[in-house]
Amino acid sequence: MLYAARENEKANEYEVGSNSYGAFTYALVEQLRKLHQEDATLVFDQLIERVGSVLSARSFGQTSEIVGPSGVRAAVCPWRISGLGR
Repeated sequence: MLYAARENEKANEYEVGSNSYGAFTYALVEQLRKLHQEDATLVFDQLIERVGSVLSARSFGQTSEIVGPSGVRAAVCPWRISGLGR
């Protein structure tokens, strides 16, 4: 399970121009796009660590988390973003 914030934190919105997105979701998609551009892979733990770094750099005051069996958290993220040409 992926969590946008810890239980005692608020999951924030991220404004881009006149649009508003969930900060966690926006950062997650950004990281998946970067992986796609780099043709790289990460395990779930690494992906959430990257997302957490983005949230921290943007001073959202929320900590993303991943919860589940260690074997699943250590598995390579299978996602590819459709519509990007690969």
